[in-house]
Amino acid sequence: MRSLLLLLRPARRLRGLALAGAFVAALAAGPAVAQDAGPTVTMQPMTFAPPELHVAPGTNVTWTNPTAVEHTVTADDGSFDSGNVEPGAVFSMAFDTPGRYQYYCQQHGEPGLQDMAGVIVVDAPAG
Repeated sequence: MRSLLLLLRPARRLRGLALAGAFVAALAAGPAVAQDAGPTVTMQPMTFAPPELHVAPGTNVTWTNPTAVEHTVTADDGSFDSGNVEPGAVFSMAFDTPGRYQYYCQQHGEPGLQDMAGVIVVDAPAG
């Protein structure tokens, strides 16, 4: 049994070194990932922040839910719906076509920018 433990010890050390190396690599890659992230809308208890966001065509927008309750991101016209976004979860969507995309939380808002609601404005390309 003792010889088996001696054989396992180097494997544990290597596994520990591999995990440490992966951790360092993840830390080094962290800022690059953050720089590539698109704009974020934060779901607050009864509002979206910011309530209006201007983006370029092709932009991926991410909604984050740091609250203790579920929220949704539901288009006024029904063209998209996140379903329930659990506390601590995110919802992302790309906006390709210029226009205004009004949305609301089904639990805390109403279509027409009432209560917990917002708008994504996809600006037409300059030129």
